[in-house]
Amino acid sequence: MKGYFSTIILLCVITLQVKSQSILPTGDSVGPLSKQWALSINPLVLFTKNQFQLSDISQQLTARYFNSARQAIRLGLSLGFDRDQYTFTTVNRAASGSTIISFPSPIATTENNWAKQSLVLGLTYGRESRSAPARIQGIWGWETTVQWSKTTEQFSYGNLLDVSPTAPVYVDTTGDAMRNTEWGEAGNVALMPIQGVAGYSRILNRSSGSQFTLGGRIFAGVDYFIRPQFSLGAELGWGTLFVWQARGYSTWQSMGQSNTQGSSELKTGTTVIDDEGFFKIRTSTMGSFNYKGFNGILRLTVYFNSKSKNT
Repeated sequence: MKGYFSTIILLCVITLQVKSQSILPTGDSVGPLSKQWALSINPLVLFTKNQFQLSDISQQLTARYFNSARQAIRLGLSLGFDRDQYTFTTVNRAASGSTIISFPSPIATTENNWAKQSLVLGLTYGRESRSAPARIQGIWGWETTVQWSKTTEQFSYGNLLDVSPTAPVYVDTTGDAMRNTEWGEAGNVALMPIQGVAGYSRILNRSSGSQFTLGGRIFAGVDYFIRPQFSLGAELGWGTLFVWQARGYSTWQSMGQSNTQGSSELKTGTTVIDDEGFFKIRTSTMGSFNYKGFNGILRLTVYFNSKSKNT
């Protein structure tokens, strides 16, 4: 049994030694060259919707410039835009209140719409060092990042509020809520003070406010050269992010009086999501600048031709 395990261990060591050679079976040398450029992306982004990147909606593109075969400058760009739209069918309350629906006539319906947009822009700068040229190379270094992001939402309703005493149309807690488990129902129907008297109001738009992030991290990992100009690598890191959140706003709409027949006006009002903004420090182990918890990152790197030699 001991001999069996010893053989496995020996085979693993031999395999690693072969893979660590700086010369491929084709006779080509591997590893970056002095004055060479390289571009890296996360290959899993094509299958996992960017879960391993700067944010859930952005893909970081990293450029490397090698001062030598073992030293590089890293520049990163993250630009992400995401839009979701949800349509909810609800009862046409104006039609239901003014007409008698008899079997088998269908109930009159209309549509509410909810659109959500997010934008992320991030820049990174760092330095990278690596072990001697070989098919498997260790990498380590540091990076800094600055990021801006913002999320906005717009809501439109098929039922327009009507203050007419003869055919009033009020906020409906079910129809106007546009319940959606993916977005957490968002609390877009609530009791708000803009009505003057107790009654329901519904949201028209919401802005998260701009979020600014400044951070830094150290990282370590490996690069495995598949071909002389292609490598697949993995990184883990640890860092700190300083986050400043600007104030956000929500705009609501409601009847001017209580939610009873006889309301005489239609009102809109704005509430502040965070009246002072906030500042936070977030620290975690992270592969990219993702502060949501432990997270590694894979990098597929393409190296462009250079006339220099490994130095």
